[in-house]
Amino acid sequence: MHTTADSKLSTMPSNWDGTALGFLEGYVQKRPYHVNKNWPEQFVDTTRKISDALKANRSAEVHELIWTKNNGISNLTANARLKGKTINSLLSSLRHLTQEIYQDGSPENHLRIESLFQSWFASEQLEHRAPLLRNRAFAAIHPDRYHTTVKEVAHNAVVKWFANHTSFVAPASSNWAHQANALVKYLDQSYRFASLFDRNSFPWYVWEQLDSQYAQVNALEIGKTNLPDMAGFKPLELAAMRSASIQDRPMALRHGMLAEALSQILHNDFGAGNYEFEYKSGTGGRVDAVARISGDRFNIYEIKVAATAHAVIREAIGQLLEYSYRDGGVEPVKLFAVGEHPIDEVSVRYLERLRTQFGIPIDYLSVNLSVEQNSRLSKALIDLAETGSAANR
Repeated sequence: MHTTADSKLSTMPSNWDGTALGFLEGYVQKRPYHVNKNWPEQFVDTTRKISDALKANRSAEVHELIWTKNNGISNLTANARLKGKTINSLLSSLRHLTQEIYQDGSPENHLRIESLFQSWFASEQLEHRAPLLRNRAFAAIHPDRYHTTVKEVAHNAVVKWFANHTSFVAPASSNWAHQANALVKYLDQSYRFASLFDRNSFPWYVWEQLDSQYAQVNALEIGKTNLPDMAGFKPLELAAMRSASIQDRPMALRHGMLAEALSQILHNDFGAGNYEFEYKSGTGGRVDAVARISGDRFNIYEIKVAATAHAVIREAIGQLLEYSYRDGGVEPVKLFAVGEHPIDEVSVRYLERLRTQFGIPIDYLSVNLSVEQNSRLSKALIDLAETGSAANR
């Protein structure tokens, strides 16, 4: 595959529509210290361990990593796992399959192994057909050929999305490996991702964006009155900040502290389970915060670290409009630019004009850091500065 040390947006695919380009841009420019921060390292660790063991014909060493444990390709939900007694009864067969997949990672071999699993299921040697396990084994053993979206409902939605928004043509075969291998080849031809992980996880990023739309729509369509709890707020871990550049760390830390202050306001106003940070917008990005008023009625919030309320509004408004009104967006009740400075009179008149003349339900929310939050922020900045100094010695 083609990679480069730094993916450049100037090389964006020319045959993708605006929706697909928006998703790719959001993916390339995502803040890695906010989301799935350990996944890249886990992916590299998983694929390296498996590759080293299988090259040395030591499949027993990675048997559990491939077939029973969570790994850097995909976690296993309860309904995707096989029972311990099932794994034990098929131990020698699965170890043989591991080496066989290593020797032949083709979609044709995946199809043959799919038939084998179906025969095991028919003879009651398996409690289910285990499609995720099969797909995950191929993706873990051959990450050069297959992406990480091994859950078939997610994969099917992603393949349909690529067919609708890019020039990708899915194979006639409905087999996961045929389609996943074709998609990976297409991605290699379309864009130079910065790493194997970035290429293989991009389809999952697409699924996360789609899933944020499906979950809400499906819940409402089936008439649920008690919608699933939203994820709330998770404090930004200091260790995760080390993946940000030294220049970006102070602003990112302050952004994280402002998010914490905003979470306290949202908790008081909307209650636990009715707000979420880093919310998947459905347009290829992540909204800083979303608060559910009721059903599918939301407010959205974009936090900016800037010297004035005027600057906060200017920097936030483009993202707020995109997250709100681009195809697949949130369609909120209100949009909030969030900063830590009081709003000035000119900005008040500006927002009022946007509301009355243009019908944009936008407002400004000022949040203040407490003395304790400012103290923690100062300590974190010192800790990160010392870490950076030590690394440069």
